[in-house]
Amino acid sequence: DGRATTTAWRLEGRAEERRAYVAAERIGLVRRLLPEARFEPQIREPLQKENVLSEEEAARKVIHGWIEITGPVTATALAGRLGLAPRMVEQALLALEVGGVVLRGEFSRCEGGDGVEWCERGLLSRIHWLTLGALRR
Repeated sequence: DGRATTTAWRLEGRAEERRAYVAAERIGLVRRLLPEARFEPQIREPLQKENVLSEEEAARKVIHGWIEITGPVTATALAGRLGLAPRMVEQALLALEVGGVVLRGEFSRCEGGDGVEWCERGLLSRIHWLTLGALRR
């Protein structure tokens, strides 16, 4: 129905192509973040779309959308999942941390990483209360 499409892009210096679904209202974000991205099939952007001024703002909005549903994750893992440069993801996470949206810490025992994970504040609180409830039972 023209409400979503797929996009394809390559990371700088890599031959592999990444693909993902994109909601129509998020096409502007993806175009700002990945100018070389191709959309198949082409769809019209809705009249009420997100206006994004910079690549950094687009990265923050995309990372915020993912971090809300991902749970504790390292910046490296999130960058790999999204096919974005790790430095861009780290900068976006730092900006979100300053805004009080995400928290940084060691929330789980992750294998083979630096141990620093990021999690959305509300999601982390929910995980905490569910863990306490399970431990009480």
